[in-house]
Amino acid sequence: MSKDTEGKSEKIMDMESKVLWYPDSKRNTQMDKFRIQVNGDYGLNLANYNDLYQWSVDSYSEFWGEVWRFCGVVSSKPYEEVVDVSKRISDVPEWFKGARLNYAENLLKHADQEKVALYAATEANEEIVKVTYGELRSHVALFAAAMRKMGIQTGDRVAGETHNLQSLHTILSTGSPLKPMSYDYVYRCIKSNVLLGSISGGTDIVSCFMGQNPTVPVYRGEIQTRNLGMAVEAWSPDGKPVWGESGELVCLKPIPCQPTHFWNDENGSKYHKAYFSSFPGVWAHGDYCKINPKTGGLVMLGRSDGTLNPNGVRFGSSEIYNIVEAFEEVSDSLCVPQYNSDGEERVILFLKMAPGKPFCPDLVAKIRGAIRKALSARHVPALLLETRDIPYTISGKKVEVAVKQVIAGREVMQRGAFSNPDSLDLYKNIPELQNY
Repeated sequence: MSKDTEGKSEKIMDMESKVLWYPDSKRNTQMDKFRIQVNGDYGLNLANYNDLYQWSVDSYSEFWGEVWRFCGVVSSKPYEEVVDVSKRISDVPEWFKGARLNYAENLLKHADQEKVALYAATEANEEIVKVTYGELRSHVALFAAAMRKMGIQTGDRVAGETHNLQSLHTILSTGSPLKPMSYDYVYRCIKSNVLLGSISGGTDIVSCFMGQNPTVPVYRGEIQTRNLGMAVEAWSPDGKPVWGESGELVCLKPIPCQPTHFWNDENGSKYHKAYFSSFPGVWAHGDYCKINPKTGGLVMLGRSDGTLNPNGVRFGSSEIYNIVEAFEEVSDSLCVPQYNSDGEERVILFLKMAPGKPFCPDLVAKIRGAIRKALSARHVPALLLETRDIPYTISGKKVEVAVKQVIAGREVMQRGAFSNPDSLDLYKNIPELQNY
């Protein structure tokens, strides 16, 4: 990275680079123990997390083999090879070839069977139920026996879910980007010395590309680090890494948690179109992000299909949300593109007002000024409009793509996926958006 680029990148990211939590230097974490084991096994001198991370992606076969040993994975047959390093992530290489193991056995092998494994709570009442490892093992055995009786065999798929709540030393957040103001709230109102870990990955990889880390600081508005073994970068549309600037989230090296195929996709065409059509041989996850070259932290900026690109400047909607929702007059916002018949794009910003706060020209001017100052004049939306509601999925994610379809005059399918589907109708036939 050139000096000019580095200076520019740091200026872009510095606004959020405020430390809210420091790791305890006296605490010997599992991450530290793992790093020390790697140093001993390979004759290395990895001094910190950054060194360990770089080794984990440069020598990913050795890294995942070390994870297997460190975690004490129990298998009835050992593996012959960790992975064929001649294959790319798009080749979907086989991992731990020859190994045979039981996933549940590994989860339930805790030495102290009286230790609490799960704290379970429901919305029905305030009771918190505790389940020990011994009790959980018994429950799993009962379910396994019942499923065998039902005729479930090797290769069949069964869905399930567990939750694990521990004493409050760590708070994890996922689902949508955690706003800088939410970091302030946690440290001001919940606990001042808690590790607030914003994590991001995907259901498709059943994992996280980036997340919490007990060995590095928490910076306001940033996910702490790229996770070990995850060769993640932000790329420009022409396939070059960018630092401190918006880019497409990509993964360059194979990972054992990538899906092997899609159902009903015999030749793999749908699978490869979903992940490898943007950059041949490189996993494009469909998310937009920034990586801070100074802190190593990351900011998620929304889905790629919700990316905004007016006047030749490409950015994610979260960049706008982080500014707009700091205004106490605004309770929520939605930023979407609108296209005319020539393919030109303009950005529309919808504002849901806080109770008792009016939508007025003075507020619009203040928001425009704040966006111009924090980002640039080209980031300022063409129109700011009031809305009574903003659509969300049942899982709590803001739905920009659906509104983009509605204002383009198209119907939205699968309205059952929304927690408030009627809100979509608010975006039909808006006078200010006609004749663009």
